Amino acid sequence: MLKLETSKWNRNANVKRWKSVAVLVSAVAVACSGVVIASASTTSPPTTKYSACLSPKTKTLIDVTIGGKLTCRATYKLVTWNAQGPSGAAGSAGAQGPAGSTGPAGAPGAPGAAGSQGAPGIAGPMGAAGTDLGFAEFFALMPSDNAATVLPDTPVSFPQSGPTDGTGAIVRVTATTFQLAAIGTYEVSFQVPVNGPGQLELVVNGVELPYTVTGRATGTTQIVGESLITTTLPNSFLQVWNPALDLLALTISPNAGGFDPVSASLIIHRLK
Repeated sequence: MLKLETSKWNRNANVKRWKSVAVLVSAVAVACSGVVIASASTTSPPTTKYSACLSPKTKTLIDVTIGGKLTCRATYKLVTWNAQGPSGAAGSAGAQGPAGSTGPAGAPGAPGAAGSQGAPGIAGPMGAAGTDLGFAEFFALMPSDNAATVLPDTPVSFPQSGPTDGTGAIVRVTATTFQLAAIGTYEVSFQVPVNGPGQLELVVNGVELPYTVTGRATGTTQIVGESLITTTLPNSFLQVWNPALDLLALTISPNAGGFDPVSASLIIHRLK
């Protein structure tokens, strides 16, 4: 352990130096040639330089000086140090802190450019063939069919057969009556050339259907009708009728507009 002393020959000089510093001196550890030196600590700034003389025999410091230049006797060693030691080694990294909370969502970006049109897809498989529920056409040729006038409350004759589905779902029973075998909805079209004004309508099972009435007021053109009917009984009967309330008999035109026989036709097509 070093001791802090002051020599007699330099005591007056040291008193002058210490009077200028209003601090309290404490032990200061100094490493010098393997020897720990006890010195004074003070509130002097960290950059203040300290000087002292080290006795080689007693290992004590004398003439401790703050700042300035110090000259030691021949057998004493000059020792200097700063109030602040060198920086220590960097400490190890601390533990990672907890994750922060999620920030708010950013604003939506601008829409991207439209992509190019994709290649056409492959064709799908062909669907199954549809099933026809039944159809038939019946007709008359004048002359010689419908030679007599068609009186009120009397049906028109279509005594000849045209194309049919061949299933027997729609058949002619008589020249004026046609049988619809299945209950369902049917599309019925007819055209009859007549001389003079007149009307025609559809009758199912002897019941007139007012919404099917069609006619013309003058001339010698055809009376044409097209309607949907729905049957409620199997094997229902259909006719084209001169309405009962009409007072005029209908004369069906022969050879209308030329020399060939002209036709009247009835087409029946089951829809469902």
